Amino acid sequence: EVLRLDQSQAERLRLTYPPTEIVLYRTNETVEKDHKWKIRSPVEAEADQTAVRTLLLKLQDLTALGFIDPGPEHAALTKKLSKPKAKLTVYTSGGDQTVKLFQPDPASGEAYAVTTPDSPIYRVNPIAIKDLTKELFALQDKRLLGIDGDEIVRLAVKTRADQYVLINQGAGPREGQKNGWVLEDEPHQTLDQQTVDLFISRVAGLPAELRIVKQAGPLAPYGLASPAAEFTATGKDGRVRGRLVLGTRVGGLVYAIGQGLPGIYQARSDILTQTPTKRDLFAKTGQDKAGTP
Repeated sequence: EVLRLDQSQAERLRLTYPPTEIVLYRTNETVEKDHKWKIRSPVEAEADQTAVRTLLLKLQDLTALGFIDPGPEHAALTKKLSKPKAKLTVYTSGGDQTVKLFQPDPASGEAYAVTTPDSPIYRVNPIAIKDLTKELFALQDKRLLGIDGDEIVRLAVKTRADQYVLINQGAGPREGQKNGWVLEDEPHQTLDQQTVDLFISRVAGLPAELRIVKQAGPLAPYGLASPAAEFTATGKDGRVRGRLVLGTRVGGLVYAIGQGLPGIYQARSDILTQTPTKRDLFAKTGQDKAGTP
């Protein structure tokens, strides 16, 4: 292994791929018992936890296929390794480790890793360079809405055929007590809580599949000026924390913009057919379940 690295001890990660530099840091928050990672630079943003952990694992498992010890061959090769394809630095409480990855002649199939000037030059699989060079979008949390489902207390839904507002009155229905999700304009109407929970989860979890435009631009060409659906989420602090707008459908994808990611994207269009009408949210009565004669 090129680095002596325990990914669980990593506190900060700096990735430099000229002209890009990305800095990630580990927070004290936990996600499924693991510390949560966030992006500090070039933008403050939520990170894709799986993508970051996979990157750290690839870095931890970076293996030398061979090595060149300090000497004439080492010195001659060092002169050729002037511009790294990537430079990665991992910071831990015990210090930091840096590895530079080089591929001076891609046609040769040779790739090299360098840690310190007096260490061997390691021959590595060129695939490692691809595995360890990720653009910002690949490392970002791709959920478009911008707020976790369990943080939503109010969700305004507007489609071309319907519109309604859901209010979360608590953790879930309890016997003899009105609780869980209700409609803002019909709070006494009993809703199917499982249907609502699934819908909220789908809206909050909808990820961007493809990036179309890095920064927000004209919306009309993508159907976003007169959207097929809009979702606006309010957090526990009473402020709007999430917004998702869906435009024109193209095949199995739909153009989308969201508070969670700057730019214009395409997301899976299933969300359009999975958005329930107001009536779809009503709890089924015994007669509804049996069917009307």
